[in-house]
Amino acid sequence: MKPQLSIIILSVLFVLYSNIGKAQEYEYVPMPTSNALWSEIYVDFAAPPEYDTMNLKYAIFDEDTIFEGIVWQKLFMLFDSTLLLENAEFYGLLLEKDKIVYFIGPYSSGILYNFNAQVGDTITVDIPISVDFNIKKIDSIEINGKLRKRFYLWDYTGEWDTGIRWIEGIGSTNGLLWPGDWTTNENNNLLCLHHNNELIYYNNKYGTCYPNYPDSYQSVKQIENQLLKNIYPNPAKDKTKIEFPALETGQLSIHSIDGRIIMYQNINYTKSQIIDLSSIKAGIYLIKFVNNKNEMYQSKLIISK
Repeated sequence: MKPQLSIIILSVLFVLYSNIGKAQEYEYVPMPTSNALWSEIYVDFAAPPEYDTMNLKYAIFDEDTIFEGIVWQKLFMLFDSTLLLENAEFYGLLLEKDKIVYFIGPYSSGILYNFNAQVGDTITVDIPISVDFNIKKIDSIEINGKLRKRFYLWDYTGEWDTGIRWIEGIGSTNGLLWPGDWTTNENNNLLCLHHNNELIYYNNKYGTCYPNYPDSYQSVKQIENQLLKNIYPNPAKDKTKIEFPALETGQLSIHSIDGRIIMYQNINYTKSQIIDLSSIKAGIYLIKFVNNKNEMYQSKLIISK
């Protein structure tokens, strides 16, 4: 191999490895302190005659207060998917200090999360009840271009997996205020987290951030052989238009081939929708629509630039 060609190849490899290192650089992501909305699903399996199912929504605005000389963020319970203070009810106080998140609420108070934990540590979580856990594993996941640590919580003996997962800057996949165990007859799952109107976390199991009830405890129903046919242009460049068969309300999302959500928006009682694709790179994507009947339609979308 010629010396000059070897130098060129080595230079290219150096640039590639340098960029990969930068892309994977880890930096701690704290919990949101403003303009955040957690949407969750709660099921009480003991409630007769059917499951008692609710869509819980918690929000943080630019609202804080001073308690015992420390500034705390006010946490609100929201009764609408629109992030407006007038639609919310004050629920408790949140504080993050040195990677530990504290909560003061109407039923329990204390440590909510401890993101300082290391593999093998036994930690105590005070919410909703005081429980000890063993940190069995920690890995990292990439969300919106940033690496976040994910914690795997097992029982305090380290013998069985509780299924509880924490993600930095998001909280528990069981819900913001469900970092630990719950009673046998109850279940809670985090559906979505929006921060500054950007979708940060999305639970594919339910296919929607704001399900309708009483049937939303069921998984989303995929409609066989009924794709979103009226998408044009497809392939598309900067914009495409979707024609629905009838007036529809629901959630529209675009996913990469590896399952990452690229775009998400609400559809409100319309028969057509123009989608802005200008910020999405060229490639093959999957476009999904989940209506208010919890039915999912999907189709392949090709974006060319």
